[in-house]
Amino acid sequence: MSTLDRRKFIKLAGGASATLLSFNYFACGALDPMQRIGMATVMVRTRIASTAPSWASPDLTLLEVPAYFRDRFGIYNVDLWTRHFEERSPSYIHELKARLRKSRSILINIQIDDNFDISSLDRSRRERSLELAKSWIGTAADLGALAVRVNAGKENLDNAIASYKKLNAYANRLGVIMQCENHFGVESIPENHLRIIREVNHKNFHTLPDFGNWPEYIDLYKALEKVMPYAYQVSAKMKELNAHGEHVSYDFDKCMQIAEESGFNGIYTVEQYGGDIVHLDFEAVGDLIIQKIKYNLYG
Repeated sequence: MSTLDRRKFIKLAGGASATLLSFNYFACGALDPMQRIGMATVMVRTRIASTAPSWASPDLTLLEVPAYFRDRFGIYNVDLWTRHFEERSPSYIHELKARLRKSRSILINIQIDDNFDISSLDRSRRERSLELAKSWIGTAADLGALAVRVNAGKENLDNAIASYKKLNAYANRLGVIMQCENHFGVESIPENHLRIIREVNHKNFHTLPDFGNWPEYIDLYKALEKVMPYAYQVSAKMKELNAHGEHVSYDFDKCMQIAEESGFNGIYTVEQYGGDIVHLDFEAVGDLIIQKIKYNLYG
């Protein structure tokens, strides 16, 4: 998808506040709740070699993910984690794009996690970090991704803001939405998160609220209320589940209700991270999260 085509798609879909429709739904007259649900490859991290723990038996590649999400969950909105890219050669990117197209999937986001810190106090490291992040944004554009998430880093808020301005300008030129997630850095304090949004101050820059990533001393429900008005997508994450398959880390339904009451009508991405996963049935967890999202959708 070219930059122009991608911009046109986002505009037609209503931008940051609209439901992003997968290609397979354009012909449908009525909205399906699944149009508002995506899934991240962190849900299959134990099955992909690059992130599989020692006790797991990897049996899935990133190239196979779009078809797997479609066939197993009926999900066409795909969120990829950079740690799952086997490579970034032109031929590999071409094949991944072809697999997405064949599955009639939309690449809604790429979670960029790499060896960088855009907030670093070390200028040379910060500049290297910017170049590495830009290279991933370029890859996202090549794949036709709607958005990317770049971590703020852990060292200095002012530097993070300055770096976000540069990265967002670059992403905007390529037609890719930039997202800032509460992801264990300087942005994990809600007030810092809001300051980033205010000072970057650009229509292409948004939050990516994650239900589960707030520090323990933060009231996650109040934090979510603060950042939801600026959300483009939402990480509908569960963390620890008990022996009965019940989520126990926080009130997932309450998080969904806060998101919906904020007026958000974009995509919720299915994720699980945290707790004991040795005996976790990720497919059952995926089904549970999908069910919970559907139950709490308004309209």
